[in-house]
Amino acid sequence: MLWIIRYKDMRSAQWAIDNLNGFMLEQDGQPARLVVRYAETETEKRSTRMSKNRGGDEGGSGFGRKNLFVHGLTPHIGAPELESMFSQFGRVVETKVPKGENNMNKGYGFVTFDNQMSADEAIRQMDGFMLDIGKKMRVGLKEDRSTQKSS
Repeated sequence: MLWIIRYKDMRSAQWAIDNLNGFMLEQDGQPARLVVRYAETETEKRSTRMSKNRGGDEGGSGFGRKNLFVHGLTPHIGAPELESMFSQFGRVVETKVPKGENNMNKGYGFVTFDNQMSADEAIRQMDGFMLDIGKKMRVGLKEDRSTQKSS
């Protein structure tokens, strides 16, 4: 569900972001995290789509330091939940959560931000984050397989 709220002034909008972002709610009997952020302008939306179509980083290899590997996910976490958890740090371009045979996640996922600063902040704040069943989530940079050495 998406709601767009227009505030009278920037101070009120910033208060909502600072105080309500990440607030836990219940939606259809399931826990849901409230995401409060500034809306994107049409120019920002176009820029994000163009960057994604080019493969990511401007002037870079297309991989960069914006792609995170998240390990230690509980079985109920899918791509939408992962995006909700990480969007408080910046604009999330993509999330992936591979599923196993039983249609449950494999315990890991990937988050791609539109900039390195957001990715770095997400690592700083979410690495070691304790999930609901006492399981620690591990968050780090995704390694580019083309640069990994084969054994």
